Amino acid sequence: KSRMPEASGSNTHHFLAEGARLQQVGEGADAKACFVQALASDPNLGAAWAQLGSVYHEAGDPSKAQGFFAEAKRLVGGVCARHIHDWHFLGPFPIGKQEQDGDPVAARGGIHAVPVGSGEYFSEYGRNGRVGWTTFRADAAGAVLIQFPHIDWNELVRGLEWKMAVLEFQGWAVGDWLAAQAGTYLVHCQGVHTVIV
Repeated sequence: KSRMPEASGSNTHHFLAEGARLQQVGEGADAKACFVQALASDPNLGAAWAQLGSVYHEAGDPSKAQGFFAEAKRLVGGVCARHIHDWHFLGPFPIGKQEQDGDPVAARGGIHAVPVGSGEYFSEYGRNGRVGWTTFRADAAGAVLIQFPHIDWNELVRGLEWKMAVLEFQGWAVGDWLAAQAGTYLVHCQGVHTVIV
């Protein structure tokens, strides 16, 4: 039986993440199906073309792989994307003041295990004690402004003893970055605690 996820709208990131996971555990056919599903939602998704190329390369079909890699490179406009265009943010969650924070979704297997773009998670910052995913688009320079107009920050400040501490929060920002060929790349992220590639 196939482990490919059911189609859920145009949640291309979910198909990319699931395809990458399946590829890592040696399920090439199911991984291909996920990447094809992502391309059905967005045929201009360079990351899906590159992932599909890597599956064919691992399966011993380098000529087909090169075709997929070439399409990824064409879509990106070079060897790699300069920045991530769409960020999917899960949060906000409260933080501790003096300690390093843990993964707010650790109870569900961590950020790698939760489906991007769907689901709600407990947080006292959200309506009815729950928050979900918000998508933010980067500007031309790659900068992203994280804001939550649906959260009543004034009410939160009034309701807590440590008034301004409530304005400090944490969350996960997830995005897809494409490198169309093997190489050494520099990843630079300002204003964040942890980066996982």
